[in-house]
Amino acid sequence: MQLRAHPCMTHRGVSNWPPVWTCISGQGNPPDDETSSLEEVHRSTVVKNECFLIIECDETRYMGALQFDDEQCCEKICRLLSNHCGQSIRDIGELDVP
Repeated sequence: MQLRAHPCMTHRGVSNWPPVWTCISGQGNPPDDETSSLEEVHRSTVVKNECFLIIECDETRYMGALQFDDEQCCEKICRLLSNHCGQSIRDIGELDVP
């Protein structure tokens, strides 16, 4: 099953993939597509079921947050995403996960 469609990828019954991107440095509008590469993954130290993703597009950095219904899903997905830094958001969303 693709990551984007996996039952873990929800928060309050709503899909969390792809995340909504917010500019954190540089100038520009959030990317409309999923061609940007994942640069960093950070698990929240405040909210146990949330992680943050960092991408860069046209010399501008963006952050997106993923919230999960399940803390164990959050941990597993954060680990999985960390192993795919450098890949496009589209390719990551299409990963086959059990």
